[in-house]
Amino acid sequence: MMMKKCALACALALSLGVVGCSSWTEPVLTPSTTFSQIYSVADVRDAIFKACQNRNWLVTADEPGKISANLIVRSHQVQVDIPYSATGYTINYVSSVNMKAGGGEIHNKYNNWVNNLDHDIRFNLQKTMALKN
Repeated sequence: MMMKKCALACALALSLGVVGCSSWTEPVLTPSTTFSQIYSVADVRDAIFKACQNRNWLVTADEPGKISANLIVRSHQVQVDIPYSATGYTINYVSSVNMKAGGGEIHNKYNNWVNNLDHDIRFNLQKTMALKN
């Protein structure tokens, strides 16, 4: 009888763990980068455009100091705004489709996608600086 209770308790704990992991949501990430060296606004804009192109983000709006971009992956869509200046930029979540967004949480793939975009922007800026020196 004791073994049955122990086995039942273990099975319940495992099933709760699996259910908890199946949501795959995390707090919405908002990468923000401030530069220790000054770039031109054109350098920052170009780095963002190249990163978007490299990661298959579609730039939907380009106005002075702000780029809007969408990413569509299978049935998932996300939209971000990227305000920028010569001293930094931020990737802000705007909206999504099929990403389990709500209450400041979103599917963890969103965070992967914006992390990759952020990494590529910083990489492009480092390349720009290296070419200037």
